[in-house]
Amino acid sequence: MRLLFQLCFALSFLLSFTWCGSEQKMKNENSDGGGEDKGLLLYRQLFQARRQDHMEAINNILALQDYEKQYKLVSLVYEKLFEVLTEAKAALQQTNYIPGEKFPTEETTRDALSSVLENTAFFGEILLRLPDISHDIYVKRKEWKDILAWAVLFAQQTRVFEGVHATFLHLVAQELNIVERGPDYQNPYKMESKLTFQGSEPVKPKKKEKKNKKRGPRLSRTRSEL
Repeated sequence: MRLLFQLCFALSFLLSFTWCGSEQKMKNENSDGGGEDKGLLLYRQLFQARRQDHMEAINNILALQDYEKQYKLVSLVYEKLFEVLTEAKAALQQTNYIPGEKFPTEETTRDALSSVLENTAFFGEILLRLPDISHDIYVKRKEWKDILAWAVLFAQQTRVFEGVHATFLHLVAQELNIVERGPDYQNPYKMESKLTFQGSEPVKPKKKEKKNKKRGPRLSRTRSEL
């Protein structure tokens, strides 16, 4: 139970983003002028590092190898995650930020935007790797569907998700049926997570084979010798 609490605390901590001194740098980059959105380029680097943090946290969940513990932990993380998403959505709506605009330097808008992007990605990582648990929790909370559909479509328009990140986000949208699934759609991580789990199961020791001991020549007496 202590391990569960520690992991939940660590995962919840991941949901609040800190800029680690990059705020002033981003302001300076965007104030240089020019057509290139240097603030966006800088944030993409930070976002990449954030995704790595997400994977470390998810690997901790997968390492539990206990369905009940995984379910409880994912449920707690989702509760916190959707609380953050709801607050971030409200903040963005108040600032009238339009996705795809130049990356914001104003603190409130920037923090709300990063919360939406990172928590949407974090949800997607858990969803694709633990789909059975995620769908079972998600389907029971109807209010989550609207906020997540908004978050995914919003994130797709921000220009932060590109390359493999854009592919990943499209997988999330299909998995949740936010967009129509392609004819060949399949969750590539579902089989991978099963293989990982099976591969990490403890190997039962092999039973030792009984070896027949070779016996030497026996001296036997015939009835005539008795």
